Amino acid sequence: MKKERWILLIGLLVVTVFFIREWVEPPILENAKMFSSGLAGVKIEGKYGFIDKTGKVIIKPKYDDVSYFYGAFVPVKIDGKWGCIDKKGNMIIEPKYDDVWSYGDGLFKVREKMKYGLVDSQGKYILEPIYDDFNYDTDDLSPFKLKGKYGFMKGKKIVIAPQFNRASAFVEGLSAVMVGSRWGFIDTTGNVEIEPIYGSVNSFSNGLAQVMINGKEGMIDQTGKMVIEAKYDTLYSFREGLAAVEVSKKWGYIDTSGKLFIKPIYTFTSGFEEGLAPVLLEGKWGYIDKGGKMVIPAKFNWAQGFRNSLGEVNVDGKWGYINRLGEIVIEPKYNELMDAGNSLIRVDLDYKWGYIDKTGKNIIEPIYDEIGCFDKLGLTKMRLGDLWGIIDDKGTIIVPPKYEEMELFYEGELVLVKENGKYGMIDTSGKKIIEPIYDEMIPFNDGLAAVKADGRWMYIDQTGKVLIP
Repeated sequence: MKKERWILLIGLLVVTVFFIREWVEPPILENAKMFSSGLAGVKIEGKYGFIDKTGKVIIKPKYDDVSYFYGAFVPVKIDGKWGCIDKKGNMIIEPKYDDVWSYGDGLFKVREKMKYGLVDSQGKYILEPIYDDFNYDTDDLSPFKLKGKYGFMKGKKIVIAPQFNRASAFVEGLSAVMVGSRWGFIDTTGNVEIEPIYGSVNSFSNGLAQVMINGKEGMIDQTGKMVIEAKYDTLYSFREGLAAVEVSKKWGYIDTSGKLFIKPIYTFTSGFEEGLAPVLLEGKWGYIDKGGKMVIPAKFNWAQGFRNSLGEVNVDGKWGYINRLGEIVIEPKYNELMDAGNSLIRVDLDYKWGYIDKTGKNIIEPIYDEIGCFDKLGLTKMRLGDLWGIIDDKGTIIVPPKYEEMELFYEGELVLVKENGKYGMIDTSGKKIIEPIYDEMIPFNDGLAAVKADGRWMYIDQTGKVLIP
């Protein structure tokens, strides 16, 4: 009897110690993912489950892989197949698919044997996985592909049966479709409005569509009437009432009636902007007005259209800007120019990057090996040698270049940095918020960031305090 009691006591002690250990010692996180909707996927003893922000295991680890919660649902992987569970761990979509994506509004696009379908949050099919591809829209007609042919559906109802080799979205009430090797247009009921006789077409814009027939390009209206005769080798879209056309390897312009407006005498042109068009004539670029007059002589190696009263020109392989009078405003000495908005231009001078204003004044000296575009705070990162820092749009260095890696910006306008091989975070003034002591770091989301140190993952808050060890 005493022996039985001892055995019982020892058994109870073992169970008690096990539960105390489980309660006192948190599980070791072998991997950790970003928080979303209050939960994060973590890997414990080779399997993934989910914890809440206190570190409590909400969904037991039993999955080979997991994604992120989209609202109340998350894709999970078991035995090489994907399904979907809710926040209680209930299996909503059985794990039998090669892939699962959130489609929004509680719907999931699924892939099975290279076919696609759509499943709702109860695991019921909206669309069976039989489609080569589809776009799902309950308000408008959207194209789908089934057995190699295109049709259109609204919601899950097939409105136009799959019968076309290719199809585009409806624009101005018509869709471009390919029958055999020729293109035409159908209306929203599937009726052929414009016979498929064209080698290529563009969608309608302002009642006109570019078409090619017998190797020549023209324009038709929505009745199919050829309003601009198909006699051009190339026909560009209309800009400012004129369209560039190519005839026998020479370029000119027509008006919206199809009348030749500027004779085709140029080697190339790209269209009017701000009343001027760059043209290539006898090996040099200049600018013409809408009367066809060469108002800026053809003397440049290359020229781009005007923007904000400035034209980008190339002289001896270097880029600069001219005004509408053809006067040099910014000396052509740059390898590259990019209008960055806010009256600033990003420049590459002898393979060093900086910023100038519209007068050519240096705002940020071109001394950096890389420099980004400014964000809404007027900040960007720059690299000098192998190190990164932060600079503002006035040229003030906010953070000197001293970090091996840098990514702007994350939750709370924090900056992920790497220093001496370790990751941390700084704020936009350069103050260290989280000391760079981590081997890996996943940026903040839902107020927490996943970090790895000494082979173990944990979660920290924005002060750097470890909340989930």
